[in-house]
Amino acid sequence: MDSYSIIARGPEITLKINDIVMCQVTDQQAGMTAKDGVIALQMHPGPPMKVQFKNLRIKLLDPNSTN
Repeated sequence: MDSYSIIARGPEITLKINDIVMCQVTDQQAGMTAKDGVIALQMHPGPPMKVQFKNLRIKLLDPNSTN
């Protein structure tokens, strides 16, 4: 089974596909980040298509953990 993970801890964001880090970024826009809000799934416009999501999970991380 393929997996796609997004780990967002403060301004640090890590994207993983099948547990392999694909991207790590630090958001440098101080004061522009939202502390809470909506989680949305995005699809870019193009030809007609069907998008499906399965087994979505949200896990709240321990703020003192580094994992």
